[in-house]
Amino acid sequence: MTPQNRGLTIAAVLVTASGLIAGAAEASAEPDAATEFAAAVLPAAQAAFADATLVHTDHEVLPGQLPGTTVDLTAAMFKTGPRGSALVTRQVGGVTAVNTTGRDAQVSRTAGGEMTSLRWTERAGVNYQVTVRGEVQPETLRTLARALPADHSTPSAGEAVAPATDMIPAGTGDGFVAGAGAWTDDLDDEADLSRTSSYRHSNYVGVWQMILQVDAPHLPPTEVDCDFGPTTEQYTKYWQNWQNIGPSGALDASTRKRAQRFLALEYTVSDGSDYGYYLGLESNIFIHRHGPNISPAYRWDVQSVNHNDWHGAAYGYANFLGCRA
Repeated sequence: MTPQNRGLTIAAVLVTASGLIAGAAEASAEPDAATEFAAAVLPAAQAAFADATLVHTDHEVLPGQLPGTTVDLTAAMFKTGPRGSALVTRQVGGVTAVNTTGRDAQVSRTAGGEMTSLRWTERAGVNYQVTVRGEVQPETLRTLARALPADHSTPSAGEAVAPATDMIPAGTGDGFVAGAGAWTDDLDDEADLSRTSSYRHSNYVGVWQMILQVDAPHLPPTEVDCDFGPTTEQYTKYWQNWQNIGPSGALDASTRKRAQRFLALEYTVSDGSDYGYYLGLESNIFIHRHGPNISPAYRWDVQSVNHNDWHGAAYGYANFLGCRA
């Protein structure tokens, strides 16, 4: 996949009470799509959440919902408090209408109550979604939506390249993190991970390390090496304590069940595959969940937070950039 602007964070832009200013090291005469979107969304986010601060922006060109189309996906993520975050996304191009009620659309909440979403069609070919992690009233999402400026976006000239499907190395089997239907139960039947597990060196471990990186307690990027060592064990305990789970230090059933509450769907493609994300406190992790026609069916491909490369969430090999050999 060819990301247009993956990983522009607070290091590249400074957020002030009066708006968003390009950082001196990254300044340019023409702001990119992600920066412009964040500048437009920031006042709306602060109208809904007084303490909202920008932590991450993104611009991707992805395969569209309709065959032969593309979607410009632009995102701005805000921290809303010690345990909360909000992600505002805009889909432009090959999308189908979400609803006809506009910014006053029905607010939905996941079964665990951890994620609350508002989705609407701004105009033909333009959909928006606001997803909030943590406790929030439905009207707060509508406040943010109503405060957004009128949208005049047009699709970019970028050509979508679907996330690459890994060629599965011989002898590694076909084990992948996978799921179908609701995203919030995808991890229920996955294996445990620990320093002694059979899969302690794998892309599956890398995905868990990315979650620890974008969430509290913020695993250092250099530790995302696809190896479940003592540092990953310690940060897993930190995360478990933060989430009021027994600190086993392993990615066990209770930890997976808790983590999957922060998964959310972005949109579904005509081939039955989905795009979604894990919504952390400092960033989000994009996930492409394949449809039934890719073998293995319903497997996860995940975009690396640090390097932007897409790979399968595999049990049997580790090939994210930055993974230990």
